[in-house]
Amino acid sequence: INLNTDKKGLNLSFECNGTTYKYHKGLGGEVTITNATEFKDGFKKDIIKPTVSVVSSVPFAEISVVKLDIPATTSKVQRFALEDTRISQFNPATSSKAVFRVYLDGSEDTEMSIYVKYQNISTLQEYITGIQLTHGEVTLVEMNLAALNAGRIVESISFRTGTTKNEPARTLYFIDMAHYAK
Repeated sequence: INLNTDKKGLNLSFECNGTTYKYHKGLGGEVTITNATEFKDGFKKDIIKPTVSVVSSVPFAEISVVKLDIPATTSKVQRFALEDTRISQFNPATSSKAVFRVYLDGSEDTEMSIYVKYQNISTLQEYITGIQLTHGEVTLVEMNLAALNAGRIVESISFRTGTTKNEPARTLYFIDMAHYAK
């Protein structure tokens, strides 16, 4: 199934006793997959600024990935932003979801939360909490875009790792992002 077309579906048919039965399941709109290296310059400081680099060979992905070295924190949370033109296309009227593939390096699992920043609004809106990142595994971080404010343009999203204001240094790898149109 080619996901980069505007109409996708799964067609099945079978014949029984001279009658042909057909089944079609529509799969929705176009899916655009963007390698994280294309939005690597969009990782910015929110409360902390990760060190961003591109790594071309890793055992968990067949493509180059973006490595984020997140500094340890004391008395502040580990939250960094992603600003990119692709993020401003997150609109519940035209999009259903966005999925980031993220790999957590190290020896400890952690939680991730996502916040949304709309244009012309000074505060962040907590969007998703309790995403479990398991060390040594690729996690699909899914944003159901139906919960976004349809009348607003998304300026950036922020990712928070950990749950306290005292967190150890961490390394995350962003592999890619899939944006699902309706």
